[in-house]
Amino acid sequence: MKHLSLFICLVIAQWLNAQTTNFSYTVYFNTDQHQLSAEALKILSKALIDLSGAESYQIKIQSFTDDEGSNAYNQALGQRRADAVLAYFDSLGLATQNAKLNNYGEQKALTDNNTVENRPKNRRVDVYIQAVFNENFQSLLSKLNQTQTYSYRISSTKSTCLLTHQGTFLMIPAQAFVHANGNPVAEGEVTLQIQEYYQLSDMLMAGLSTSSNQKLLATGGMLNLKALAQGQELQLAPQKEIGVGMPIRKGQFDPAMELFLGNKDPHHQDHLNWNPTQRKATSLMAASGKDLSVDAVGQFAIFRKTAINQLVKQPVRPKLNTRTKRTIPQRPQRENIKVHLNFFQKIFINKQRVEAQKDRIYAKEVKNYQRSLKYFRRDSTSWKQYFQDSLNYVRLYQEALNGDIQNYQALLNEANYATANREQDQKKMQELYEKGVSSDGQLSQQTLDRYFFAVNRLGWINCDKFMNTPESQLTQIAIQDSDVSEERLMLVFPHLPSILSVKSKTVQGEYLSDNIPKGMPAKLIGIKVDQGRSMLAVKDIKVGESKQSYNLVYQPKSLREIQKVLESID
Repeated sequence: MKHLSLFICLVIAQWLNAQTTNFSYTVYFNTDQHQLSAEALKILSKALIDLSGAESYQIKIQSFTDDEGSNAYNQALGQRRADAVLAYFDSLGLATQNAKLNNYGEQKALTDNNTVENRPKNRRVDVYIQAVFNENFQSLLSKLNQTQTYSYRISSTKSTCLLTHQGTFLMIPAQAFVHANGNPVAEGEVTLQIQEYYQLSDMLMAGLSTSSNQKLLATGGMLNLKALAQGQELQLAPQKEIGVGMPIRKGQFDPAMELFLGNKDPHHQDHLNWNPTQRKATSLMAASGKDLSVDAVGQFAIFRKTAINQLVKQPVRPKLNTRTKRTIPQRPQRENIKVHLNFFQKIFINKQRVEAQKDRIYAKEVKNYQRSLKYFRRDSTSWKQYFQDSLNYVRLYQEALNGDIQNYQALLNEANYATANREQDQKKMQELYEKGVSSDGQLSQQTLDRYFFAVNRLGWINCDKFMNTPESQLTQIAIQDSDVSEERLMLVFPHLPSILSVKSKTVQGEYLSDNIPKGMPAKLIGIKVDQGRSMLAVKDIKVGESKQSYNLVYQPKSLREIQKVLESID
C-alpha cells in the first residue's frame, strides 16, 4: 500500500508539471491505393513540427476504406494504408514503437458510399496524437537535474571510512556530528547523504557553475554532504574535521587546487558562490624515482599534521660532494699504466726512464684514488644514515598517529552499505588499503590519486583553482534576448574545465557575463521553455579582445535530446 501511494504521488507530480496537447491529421487516398500523395506527405510532416520539444506522445492511427470490393480485400487495403502512415512517421524520426493502429476497413464509414462525392471521404486515415509538454521553465529544470543522492549508514561513535559510488573517499572521525542546538548525537546510526559532480554534464544539468565572487575557476569536482539522525539534519562538531579525498580526473595532481565552500550567491539566491578557504589540496602521490616517499607518508596525517610535525622532525637530505662519483672508485693497477712517447723520445729515452715515468703516474693515480674513496665513503655513510633516519621517521610518524593508519584496515570491515551492490565497492576499498601502505612506507598509485582536504563543515564542497588571469586580459560578452521568458544561460569552457552562469540582464534586454579571459574558446548554451516546448541553443564562440554580442537560435528539443547534447560536452 505504501508503494502504491508513492506511485500515485509521482503520477500526480508529473501531471502537475506537464500540460497535454492533442493533434489530429487526416489524409486521403485514391481508389484501391495505399501510397501517400504529395498532399498527404505535407499534412503528416506537420506532426514533426507540432511534436518538437514534446516530452512524450502517444500516436493513434485509424484506417478506413469505401465499400468497393470485398470486405476481406478492404480490410487488407486499410491495413496497408495504416502501415504507410506509420512508415512515414518512422522516416521522420518520430517514436512509433508504442503507436496504436485500428484498421476498420469499410466499417464505420464517415458518410454513406452511395455517391461519387461521398466515397473519397471514406478512403482515409485519421491520426490522433496526444503530446505532453513542460508546463513551465522550473518543471524542465527539475526534470533535467538527474543528480542521484546516495545514502550511507554509519555509527555515530566509531571512526568510519567510506568509498562512494563515484570514488570519493571519506574519513569520518568518531563523535563527528552534533545537533543544530550543539548537543552531541547519541549513540546510534547517522545517515550520510552525498551528491557528487565530477562531469561537466552533471554540473550543467544541475545548474551549477564554477565562479568565486565573479572570478572564473577551473574545477576538479564538487560534492554536497549532509548528515541526518532520526530525520534531523546534523552539523559537524567543533574541532572535528572530515577527511575528503576527491578523485583526480583526466590528468595529474595539480598543486594549485584548493578547497572552496559553497554558499548562496547574495545577488542571485538560486545560484552558488564558491568561497576560498586558503586550504591547498594535499597529495599522497609518491614522486617517481624517490627512494622513500617520506613526504607522502607525512601528508597522510590529514587531521593531525601540524601537531605531529612538532613531535617528529623530518630528516634533512644530505648534500652530495660535486667531486664524488656515483660508483665505487677502482684502485689503479701499475701494469695498466702506459707512457706515450713520440718518435724522438723512443730513440733517446732508455727503459729505466720510462719505468720511472710510470711510477710517477701510478703514484698520482693512487693519491687521486685515495681521495675519491674518502669522499665516497663519507657520502655513503651520510646517505645510509639518511635512509635509516627516513625509515625511523616513517615509523615514528605512524606511531604518532596513534594507530590511525593501522586502524584504516580494521575500519574497512565496519563499513555498512545499504544494498548488496555495495559489496563490490567494499572489496575495492579493502584492496585499496591492503596494498596502499606497505611495510617500508611506500604508497600505491591507486591510493594516492586524490585531492585530499580536511573539511570543517558539511554542505557544498568544491575542489577548484583560480585562473589568475590579469585584468588587462579579461573582457565580457553579451547575449541579446528581448524575450521575457525565463532561461538558463551558461558559458562552458570544456578544456579548463569550467562553467560560468550568465545571470545579469541589463535594461536593454541583453544578458551580460562576468569577466572572462580573452581568446578563450567556449560553448554558449541556452535553455528555456516556449509555449510548453523545451528549447535549446548551442553556439561555439571564441572570446574576442573586446565585448562581443551574440544572438542565440533556439530549437525545440525534448528532455532526452537536451540531456544528450549536454552529455556530449564531457
